[in-house]
Amino acid sequence: DLKTDIYKPAGAVDPLSQRQLVIILHTGSFLPPVINGSPNGARRDSNIVFTCTELAKRGYVAAAVSYRLGWNPTAATQADRAASLMKAVYRAIQDTKSAVRFFRKDYATGNQWGIDTSRIILCGQGSGGWVALGYATVDKLAEIQLPKFLDANAVPLIDTAVIGDWDGVGGIYNLESNLGYSNDIHMVCSMGGGMGDLSWLEAGDVPMCAVHCPTDPVATYT
Repeated sequence: DLKTDIYKPAGAVDPLSQRQLVIILHTGSFLPPVINGSPNGARRDSNIVFTCTELAKRGYVAAAVSYRLGWNPTAATQADRAASLMKAVYRAIQDTKSAVRFFRKDYATGNQWGIDTSRIILCGQGSGGWVALGYATVDKLAEIQLPKFLDANAVPLIDTAVIGDWDGVGGIYNLESNLGYSNDIHMVCSMGGGMGDLSWLEAGDVPMCAVHCPTDPVATYT
């Protein structure tokens, strides 16, 4: 089961019935804390808690969500490592789509969190930034079957018949969740993230804001 922590402005009675929702995605290289070489990598990282708390103080509903972790950074070849990591990013996009549907489902059945479904923002830090940008731009099969995303035998690294499509629908080893609701969002913010291929950017994509540190040793600025 994947969990979310929800932060709201304090007060027994909220004078506003609907507030903008900001979904926050943690960093962590798609591996659990410590195993990934850092103390970060979960929805309750201290910086995630601080960010969500500050957003709630400023009038937003903030949600720190979990997504599936796991890939094989010790695989024998670079191609195997790349394939494993790409699947991890893909699964995280699927899980975040389900999280958006979770909130839209709640809105349709009582809106206990008091969100405004016309203003949903997705914000990711580090690897979470990769998820946010992929969420906003990957919307067709051809985009995950570019030559760079094929193995040595020209077989796609992502088999949607096995792990489902980019919305988390279909696939024999995919657990569909919160179906029947939209996973549309209205803006993404990437803090130190990146994108699998610039061709994913197309007219009509949701607005994007991206910030990056020029001395980032992992996701290099250039």
